[in-house]
Amino acid sequence: MAASLLEGAVLGVAFDKLFVVVVDSCRKVAAFRSDFESLKSTLCRIQPIFHDIEKLNKLTGTREDETKVLIKQLADGEALVEECKKIKRHNLCKKWRYSKKLAKLEKSLLRFFSIDVQIQSFRDNKKTLVTVNGIDEKTDELLALVKNLTINQGATAMGTPSAFPGWVDVPAVPAGLVGFDVPLLELKKMVDEADEELVVVISAPGGCGKTSLVKLLCHDKDIKEKYQQIYFVTVSRTPNLRSIIHKIFNKLSNGLVPDFQSNEDALNQLQHLLQEHLVGKSMLLVLDDVWNESLSVLEKLIFPIQNYKVLVTTRCRFPQFKYTYKLKLLPDNDAMILFCNYAFEGGKCIVQRDLVDKVVKSCGGFPLALKVVGRSLYRQNEFFWNDRIKKQSKGQILFPLGSDLLDCLQPSIDALNEILKDCYQDLGLFLEDQRIPVAVLLDMWEERYNLDDDGFSAFNILLHLASYNLVDLALRRKDDPASIGFSNAVHYARQHDVLRELAMYQSVNETIENRRRLNIDNDFPPWVLKQPRLLLQVQMLSISTDETLFSNDLQLPNLEVLLLNIQSSSYTLPIFVEKASHLKVLVVTNNGFSPTVFSNCTLLGHLHNLKRIRLERISFSSICQSTFMLENLQKISLVMCEVGDAFRDCVDRMPNLLEINIEYCDDLKKLPIGICDLVNLRKLSISYCQKLDEIPEELCNLENLEVLMLHSCSNLTGLPDSMERLYKLKFLDIYDCVDLDPIPEKIGELRSLETIFMGGRQGLDDLPDTVRNLAQLTTVICDEETAFLWENYRDYFKDLRISIVKDDMNLNWLHRSSCLGTL
Repeated sequence: MAASLLEGAVLGVAFDKLFVVVVDSCRKVAAFRSDFESLKSTLCRIQPIFHDIEKLNKLTGTREDETKVLIKQLADGEALVEECKKIKRHNLCKKWRYSKKLAKLEKSLLRFFSIDVQIQSFRDNKKTLVTVNGIDEKTDELLALVKNLTINQGATAMGTPSAFPGWVDVPAVPAGLVGFDVPLLELKKMVDEADEELVVVISAPGGCGKTSLVKLLCHDKDIKEKYQQIYFVTVSRTPNLRSIIHKIFNKLSNGLVPDFQSNEDALNQLQHLLQEHLVGKSMLLVLDDVWNESLSVLEKLIFPIQNYKVLVTTRCRFPQFKYTYKLKLLPDNDAMILFCNYAFEGGKCIVQRDLVDKVVKSCGGFPLALKVVGRSLYRQNEFFWNDRIKKQSKGQILFPLGSDLLDCLQPSIDALNEILKDCYQDLGLFLEDQRIPVAVLLDMWEERYNLDDDGFSAFNILLHLASYNLVDLALRRKDDPASIGFSNAVHYARQHDVLRELAMYQSVNETIENRRRLNIDNDFPPWVLKQPRLLLQVQMLSISTDETLFSNDLQLPNLEVLLLNIQSSSYTLPIFVEKASHLKVLVVTNNGFSPTVFSNCTLLGHLHNLKRIRLERISFSSICQSTFMLENLQKISLVMCEVGDAFRDCVDRMPNLLEINIEYCDDLKKLPIGICDLVNLRKLSISYCQKLDEIPEELCNLENLEVLMLHSCSNLTGLPDSMERLYKLKFLDIYDCVDLDPIPEKIGELRSLETIFMGGRQGLDDLPDTVRNLAQLTTVICDEETAFLWENYRDYFKDLRISIVKDDMNLNWLHRSSCLGTL
């Protein structure tokens, strides 16, 4: 016991000494600043674990050997940092070597808490501690934190659905805001005055900028000092209370979320957690987009806890709350500035002032309208401007409730060409405030409108819609343009709820039976679906409700795209799917927190025209337990799914697959050999699969493979030598494969390789000389250190382009990077 106490004390001293020298070096040593900042961030996150290891040692006397190893790592780390401080900034070669050593130090610290070894050790210790008051709960907390740290080590992946620290983070402030200085000051003053009140409300019509104002407030220095913890949750019109609590609980408990038995149980446990968590701390909970229909959720989340405040944005009026800030529309001067910023290059007006005045006034001071209308008039001649004003003045468009904002926006939609208008209306199929994977949009549009298979045309459509401010694009990583076509899975889109309403409204003049697009949710009239032999002409259908509402005789002869949004541990495919013989795209999204088990999957065997399937949080193995063939399926995407052994006979059941995308699937440890039998496969993408550690030699059977992505598979230790026979491979992504060292010597046999994406925290010491044989190589996308290695081989290539990606990785679920430049 005495030895354990001594080691615990030494461990704390060693950790503190390393932490102090790293923090000091962040301020004083420019040559390694990014490395030190990354190491500092990691130390901050794992610091609680070190202190709790000390406590466990004092009480149990366990883990002495591991503690000694860790003490040595910390001491060696301190010495390494001191050595780095002596290196001159211009000594690039030495700087590069020591930068790699720092990266490996950080990696080794995180590995100390690897899941396979350490979690079992914690569990064993836990059995001996059950009689020690309080230690049982602390060990659970440590388990959750250790699991998050280990999962996030290589690629900041989601890990299990319960480990999702990005759920309630405050979004970034939008660029180009105008006229928010005064509202921000007024809102800050109100928040300060409302110290004794639990709720502050921001009220304004849709499109006024409520959410933008709240984002500004949350990033304000004074507010961040007052509230040490700020969480941001979007509520929407039909919220799920337990889902919201799960997100907040996940953040507060470092991923340790219990199975709530009911909404009441969830509320009780959240209140108890907040009472413990907010001792000596303050918290601001932002509930964005609260409606009258979701007011009960707000009321349930109001807890009488000191240092706890709720900030609400809403279109509605909630007179029961004393402090309500009413956000006004933009005054004329600010409206003109904002409009010109979007209508003219550089914001300088080049059209007759009276025309501009008329258009700006027609926007009514709504920031959203000013941006959308302004962008729709960008680089248009005065004839086009006059035509727009005439349409606006005639009041041709009539919306429910007399919405001036929707009236104002409609001409901008009318000005789109047919394909852009169709794709804009398709965005209305997704849930309110839903983050839409761009890969889903491309699947829909490429099949629905016969666009190019490579996705560039469909992606350009999305870029056009974004340029018109009809959709917002959120990029996890600003990739080099050379890789944009291969990395669309890391892009997401989101649409303002007003623009979503406008997209949905385009179909309201048609009867339900004759609409091309249809949303069925909990508010959909159930009597419609219960009609006998209901025939719908719908081509694109989005369903967000229980399948039991559907009639067995529902007829969908023209259905091409089906979006299923579910939230349950089990799901039975609706019987009408069997009759949707023209279905091309099926997207199933589980919004719950654990993979859904499917039943009635044999219905899929009737979909002979099905080309693309995307499943999110689904037990794929449960689907493949049924015997059926998808002979025309070309693409399958699995996100956070349980894969199991579902690919064991895929060559017989899905013989014509061209593309497989697998992301965040934690049970995938070895690439299934069955995939290697798919000789027609052209693209294989496996990203953020933290347990994948083996690629079989049979990979060489994929003789037509053109794209191989193994992005952020942190446990992958090597590539098979047989990959030299992938003669058609053009794109290889091994970025952030932290254990992949060295690169196989035979990589030089990939004579068709044009682009390679590598580096990150890969820790490469060198490149094999055979890379000089990559005759078709034109682009290398990598980090700064890996670029240094490639510079030694530049003379062997005629036009080699080396693009540097700065890894801006932290321990959140999003993997954020930005391209700095080209060497």
